[in-house]
Amino acid sequence: MVRIRMKDIDPVLSAEELEALDRAEKLPPCYDEDCPEMTEEMLKQFKKVSSIKDMNGDTVHACAQ
Repeated sequence: MVRIRMKDIDPVLSAEELEALDRAEKLPPCYDEDCPEMTEEMLKQFKKVSSIKDMNGDTVHACAQ
């Protein structure tokens, strides 16, 4: 699942587009056969992701070892 915060969205979007995104953000996840809800066992298989800063001070993500 991808999460995008409203503050991260490019301000060139119209008010109508921003309202649609705001409504979509409040919807619950929709699972189906192509994208089922993950079991505890499936979740355990993911690697931890840690936030780090690059030399410009921007946040980047790197998989933990």
